[in-house]
Amino acid sequence: MNRSVAAAAVLSCVSAAAFAQSTAPSLFDTILNIGDDPSAGVVFDATNVGGGTGNVSLSNLTGNVLGQRSQLNVYSGGTVAQNFTVGLSSTQQGTVSATVLNLFGGTLGRRVSVENGAVLNVMGGFVTRSPINEAINVRGGLLNVSGGEIDGDVDVFANSTVNITGGDLGTVDVRANTAVTVSGGLVNQLFTRGSADVLVDGGSVRSLDIGSSEVTVTDGAHGGGFVFDGAVVNVTGGTFDRSFDVERGTLNISGGILDGSRLLTAGSGVINLSGGMIGSRLDIRDGTKLNIFGTEFFLDGVEITGLEFNEAFRIDDRSVSEPLILSGLLADGSAFAFDLGTDNSGDEFESGATLTITRVPAPGAALAFAASGLFAARRRR
Repeated sequence: MNRSVAAAAVLSCVSAAAFAQSTAPSLFDTILNIGDDPSAGVVFDATNVGGGTGNVSLSNLTGNVLGQRSQLNVYSGGTVAQNFTVGLSSTQQGTVSATVLNLFGGTLGRRVSVENGAVLNVMGGFVTRSPINEAINVRGGLLNVSGGEIDGDVDVFANSTVNITGGDLGTVDVRANTAVTVSGGLVNQLFTRGSADVLVDGGSVRSLDIGSSEVTVTDGAHGGGFVFDGAVVNVTGGTFDRSFDVERGTLNISGGILDGSRLLTAGSGVINLSGGMIGSRLDIRDGTKLNIFGTEFFLDGVEITGLEFNEAFRIDDRSVSEPLILSGLLADGSAFAFDLGTDNSGDEFESGATLTITRVPAPGAALAFAASGLFAARRRR
């Protein structure tokens, strides 16, 4: 049975079924298949391949490196030693051509590096971690994860792409000038630092810790989040069941459900709310902003009239002992009600926090008004 991977299917990570059948093996000069037999105890360290079936020439390997026009397929019973490199580093021979490691099963040793145009497809098996939690370093390569378990950190460096559609991962640490998409699987922590292109449109992320990046969440069931260092998080869908803290960053909410214990702003944090459902307790601290965009607003059941379309209206009313409820309909038609208290028994709006409401024409118009800086604030009298 030919178990080589079709090069076109591998490079696009279309499906596991496509990986299993070869239609263009000529794109690879070297194809290695190790494993298949759970009792074989196969170990591959670039100098020795033992046990299993389907092993071919090692002529395209130098040290612990899978080089140009090479494919390594690892199945159950196969093991790749630690510190393995897929592709050639930028200090060697430039961008690699058709260099792919497919992990269907077996074990991939810790600190594997995916370099400079090479591809690692994790569809099953297990990736171990180092004593400092290193599992995979993506350095200008492509990592596709659709299954298996990565027991450690995935460090994503500049000019790299990561696609997660399944599997179980630890921390995904994202640097600047990278692209990461999560649409399935379980990620323990998504941590960003530096300008990166990140989309979460499914799966489950236990903790989103977003710094200096812009991240969009459209779907999925998640834990909590922390926004810092000027980052922007756009929530258009999905659910969150833990606290979400915004400090020195911006959280734009136009959909989804935030139902954790707390939604907090601190430092210079900003929340722009135009849709979705907020079940969390609000904690809006001094020096921060909550800007609400909706079609109608009420203060203790009395409609706030005279609001101009698309012009922010500042509300300074606070209550120490009695509830003071700001309610209404958000731009997407969702109802809301917040207690403008300062006594810490329910929602808390500190006196030095800025609260504005902006009337918008109709549901669906919120996206046009997502940035509060477009409007001139008008103090409520």
